[in-house]
Amino acid sequence: MKEQFSTIEDLLADESFQRWISKKASAEEERKWSDWLSADTRHKEIYEDALKLRQLTRFRPESLPNVALEWATLQQRLAHGQKKRASILHLSFHDVFSRNLYRMQESWQRYVTLAAAAVLIVFLMWQYLPRAKQSNPAFQTISTEYGQRVRITLPEGTRIVLNAHSTLRYPSNWTKNTARKLDLHGEAYFTVTSQAKGPQHDFIVKTVDGEVKVIGTRFAVYERGRGTRVVVEKGCVKVLAASDTGRSNRTFSASAFLRPGYLLQFSRGNQSLRPQAVNVKVYTSWRDDEFVFDHTPFRDIVRRIEETYGVHIKVSDKTLLKRSLSGSIENSSLQIITTALAKALQIPVHYEGKNIIFG
Repeated sequence: MKEQFSTIEDLLADESFQRWISKKASAEEERKWSDWLSADTRHKEIYEDALKLRQLTRFRPESLPNVALEWATLQQRLAHGQKKRASILHLSFHDVFSRNLYRMQESWQRYVTLAAAAVLIVFLMWQYLPRAKQSNPAFQTISTEYGQRVRITLPEGTRIVLNAHSTLRYPSNWTKNTARKLDLHGEAYFTVTSQAKGPQHDFIVKTVDGEVKVIGTRFAVYERGRGTRVVVEKGCVKVLAASDTGRSNRTFSASAFLRPGYLLQFSRGNQSLRPQAVNVKVYTSWRDDEFVFDHTPFRDIVRRIEETYGVHIKVSDKTLLKRSLSGSIENSSLQIITTALAKALQIPVHYEGKNIIFG
């Protein structure tokens, strides 16, 4: 083999190596990697360390304890229309499309839902599109409410899911010479299409802390006033930490490349950037109506719920904030989520308006 792997991360990033250790390699790849392993004693050490790192970062699917019965009960209530799903809107560059906001079993309820969705489409077209043109005709700005998600498709094919309580700004007058530069506050997931060399070759997401530069990939960006977090699911991105607070004519204090399965948390002015291997689903599953936890501290889960639904959560026993949970919950209803968590932690939960009290 001619390939040289200076780090364990380089080895794990190699797709052929991933297939080999996953028992999915072709006969030729099996032969290639077996020869590589026996060629040098150092290769065996790197191989064993890579296996350990892969095991540590692999997601272990677990179910939250003591939730199944409660979930079945709540799901039955959902079927009778007593629970509302978090709204997910579909927007293209020029049009706004809506999907059903409720899961109903009876056909008459479905028709009522569709009628409500049609009214919502008209309202959103009036609220978003005209106002964006009035404020600045060169840019389109989309903002989401608490408990709401929006799907956006750019003219060149890039798909974006904008999470709750977030704002995205991007060019409105799109041509083949339009630079793909977007401003984000909040959280969004991007599936970026590759473009030939030219003005649209690079895709750049700007936050107050810096920029994320890609060509074609799937990744998520999060920024809510405590630094920016980037997680890559596929492809490769370049992250640049800004050395100042401006968003035009910027200078940068540090940069780093981010591969699939890695996370980078940074703030403006950072002098060094250190990616870390993570379970990507923990940071991207929200786009699929799901919260995934992998030894996630309850403190982080509380913050996620508050940011998504605009509520305030109080935990009577502060030691619970350090408890870790693994598993997944369908992100379709605030009450489903909080009830499931209360069952998992074996504590009561109370609701007082927009205040939720655990314990």
